[in-house]
Amino acid sequence: SLNPAVFDGIVNITQRDSDEEFIQEAVDKKIPIVVVNRKSKIPVDTVLTDETDAFYRSMKFLLDHGHRRIVALEGPAGLDSTRRRHAGWVKAAREAGIDPDTIPVYEGNYRYDSGVSAAEKILAHKPTALLSFNDEMAFGVERVMIQKGLRVPEDMSVIGFDNWNHLMYSSMNLTTVERSMYDLSKEACRLLLQRIEAGGGNRGTRTIFMDAPLIERGSVAFIGTPPKKENGKSR
Repeated sequence: SLNPAVFDGIVNITQRDSDEEFIQEAVDKKIPIVVVNRKSKIPVDTVLTDETDAFYRSMKFLLDHGHRRIVALEGPAGLDSTRRRHAGWVKAAREAGIDPDTIPVYEGNYRYDSGVSAAEKILAHKPTALLSFNDEMAFGVERVMIQKGLRVPEDMSVIGFDNWNHLMYSSMNLTTVERSMYDLSKEACRLLLQRIEAGGGNRGTRTIFMDAPLIERGSVAFIGTPPKKENGKSR
């Protein structure tokens, strides 16, 4: 049970909706709370990465590089982050005239080992590109590729999400979307301190979407002829 005399405020970093009762208790007891990483059904301040837009841009990046034989390695179906990321790449596929149901989808758990486990099934499709829902799983897939004598991006392009510190797993120069948990947490603390200084409570809630830039490195190849460049920029 939350004691308002003990907690001035709460930053709740979460992916699952199993903590809705906890969030509701904080609201009922007028303890300021900011939720990070997912959108609660309960009206509270929220700080998110726009993961739908991030995966829209990631899929579009692959499509713009000529890829059509793409496999998606997603996270657990019950997570809000998985649903938002899925919606993003589906939108990009549909805009390109591709039926999303024709794109093979495999479920991982956002861990390295689940990338390793899914790799054989992914590679069986002979895709030109993998859209991985995070970097850690992408490195797991790459490990199996190396064991089979396959290379990124020559044999399969890979794009990830997180811009994760990967040096313990791989030297792959991974193209990825950057999500800064530091920036998310810093913004959540800023909102929370505003609440506390204003006297507490959770009225007039705000939702903040943080930037998630695509970091282009060397893991996505062009299929066919790359676009010509003028003044160092692609046309």
